[in-house]
Amino acid sequence: PEGIHHHYARLAIVTATTIEDCRIHWPLELKDQTCCTVTVGDEVHSHGDYQTIQAAVDSLPIKGGKVCVLPGEYNEDNIVIHNLHNIIIEGCATRSKVISPVPTGGEAGTAPVFHVTDSTSIHIASLEIEASDIANGVLLEEITTGAMQDIELHNLHVTAATRSAIEVHLGSDIVIQNCHIDMLDQASDWPGIFVAADRALIKENSITVTPGQGTT
Repeated sequence: PEGIHHHYARLAIVTATTIEDCRIHWPLELKDQTCCTVTVGDEVHSHGDYQTIQAAVDSLPIKGGKVCVLPGEYNEDNIVIHNLHNIIIEGCATRSKVISPVPTGGEAGTAPVFHVTDSTSIHIASLEIEASDIANGVLLEEITTGAMQDIELHNLHVTAATRSAIEVHLGSDIVIQNCHIDMLDQASDWPGIFVAADRALIKENSITVTPGQGTT
């Protein structure tokens, strides 16, 4: 009854030589509320400090930190976490989807989506991970004896085909919990989850087989 309410916001200040961006992107506010060290956005569904998870991980200080993966689709393979400590990578469940590229005959698509080596206190949670048909979703490897421990994978939805969705070689204190594994119906000798480690807890996960020929 009082008519239309008009609201105004300053978007930028433009001078003859510069443009000062005055916008405040909502992920910065989210970061302050959730203790995120850095955020990742795909620049389509969300906006973050970085556009790739690898760049966000590489930017963390030596003491570690938390990478918040905002809703979106991220085409990445071989996100490497090597000799790092105290890192949390957490998304928004199936709204944060990490997709490996389809193999092209080169190296693209042949590496695991997440590759953790010789690191401690690494927590990866609440992501949808889609591996290529010939690669792992998550691969944990201890290269130097005793160098990998306290790794937790929680609430991940991982799709794979001819390699294990989650594969662990050595290390200790490994937790894989509340993950859903979706294996494409292709011939393979690898199980959905393969673990060869000390003090491993594999709990409350589900594994299903989806008919089809996969992505290649």
